[in-house]
Amino acid sequence: RKFYAPTPVQSATLAASVLGRRDVVGAAPTGSGKTLAYGLPVLQGLLEERDAASEKEKEDEVVGSEEEEAEGQQRTKTQKGPLAALILTPTRELALQVTAELK
Repeated sequence: RKFYAPTPVQSATLAASVLGRRDVVGAAPTGSGKTLAYGLPVLQGLLEERDAASEKEKEDEVVGSEEEEAEGQQRTKTQKGPLAALILTPTRELALQVTAELK
């Protein structure tokens, strides 16, 4: 399904959750765009974290390579972080639908 403009539930929640980083509780009928209303802010936050980590890694590589040359040491890779997002659903079927929608 394609959306060309935010649905009412999305209009009411996206600004607060993306820009204000606030928790939002909403209720709307099936097919109203609820998944994207909470999924887009989650994805936005994950992408921002990924970009920030990528920038830091680039900075660390430059510093790390200078230090390695000076000290002859090898730099280890950064370990993966903790769980970044958790979406709970009441049924397995809904979990599969949410997964498909956010992919």
